Amino acid sequence: MARHADTRRDSHDTDRQTQAAREEKIERIVAMIDSLPDRGSADALIAPFRDRLADLNVRRPLNFPRLLFRPLDVLIVPGASWRYDRIGLPRTALVPLAVQCRAILGDAVKAVERLMDGCRTNDADVVAEAGAILWPLAAAALETAAPNAEWCSATGLPLADHADAVRLVITVLREASEIEMLVARALEGRQPDTTELRPMLGRAAHAGDPRALGGLLSVLLARLPVPDRVFTVVGEITGDRTNAVAAATAEQALEFMLDSVEPEIIVVLDTSDACQELRRAIALLDGVQRPGAMHRASRRARCTAIRQGLVTACQAHFAASLRATVLGPLAASGGRCDDATQAGVEASARNLRQFEEASRTLGDEANERMLRQAAETLRQSDGPLVDRMRIVEILFGSDYAATMLAQLS
Repeated sequence: MARHADTRRDSHDTDRQTQAAREEKIERIVAMIDSLPDRGSADALIAPFRDRLADLNVRRPLNFPRLLFRPLDVLIVPGASWRYDRIGLPRTALVPLAVQCRAILGDAVKAVERLMDGCRTNDADVVAEAGAILWPLAAAALETAAPNAEWCSATGLPLADHADAVRLVITVLREASEIEMLVARALEGRQPDTTELRPMLGRAAHAGDPRALGGLLSVLLARLPVPDRVFTVVGEITGDRTNAVAAATAEQALEFMLDSVEPEIIVVLDTSDACQELRRAIALLDGVQRPGAMHRASRRARCTAIRQGLVTACQAHFAASLRATVLGPLAASGGRCDDATQAGVEASARNLRQFEEASRTLGDEANERMLRQAAETLRQSDGPLVDRMRIVEILFGSDYAATMLAQLS
């Protein structure tokens, strides 16, 4: 057993080394493309793993566009999938808006560029210091920005979409430094309270643009661990009878956010991303269904339908992923996986366990039933007992694995 444990540790070490080598290769490719004077179509090479760059913490040169749009990272979507009736900023709009903003600001950002010189995107202190200078300047500059001649050809969007994109950018950039401060405090254990959230959400609501407010809400929900406090403030705004514009704006923003929950996406995402999307959706649904001003009969019915769609999508994703990433590889190996396969199966099992725990908050017990069926399949399969019990332990916990092991003894 000790020798097998040593082998398993070696397996995990090898898996980590393989992952590190893969990430280093991605970083080299990205660095090569970043160094090109004209990226052109080479930028498409990054597209397949663009969503993973932040997760991998790939160190890219810190330049004007990256710093400018850093506060809007969670809102940036591929140009081809952007829709007018959804919250988000199409990626194709980033460069045209950055060029336009840089031209308006002129020499006012020289201090920012000196701070960025030679720095990378993971230099948190530089990002915070340079961003504190740039973001309010950029928000003010974009107030008067009109679409340039290249807007349509560069973005593939009509001229009318320029104003909507700019309003979203301005709304988030105005509050970006405050958000960064709240995030930094949260990492130190001090969670923001409603008195800190109320002013920024109030300003956005009074501006009267539901999509911009929805974008700011999305950023706050993604970056702060207190969705209940965010929704408490939104509830106050929707119930404010003294300002009809702000109340209506907040109401529409909530509807835009609900529009962004698409259960069918969970079916096709990998399990890690599906779990993240599921948690975001559940936090949103829980927030808008809290008792209070946001609690509407029509919204309650809509949220119920979305939850039902999520349950169905979760079951489909779980069943497919369990077969493809756990039971399938084990069956193909005849119950005798090599170390790399075993490590991959264990990683998939961990992701599935987290996904099952998230889906359980929807009141969905179907995935747990599938887990038990998988455990029974593993109990009856061939191969080293310790490997099979290791997967059962990950999926169900040590007590369940110990009970099963005792039954087999």
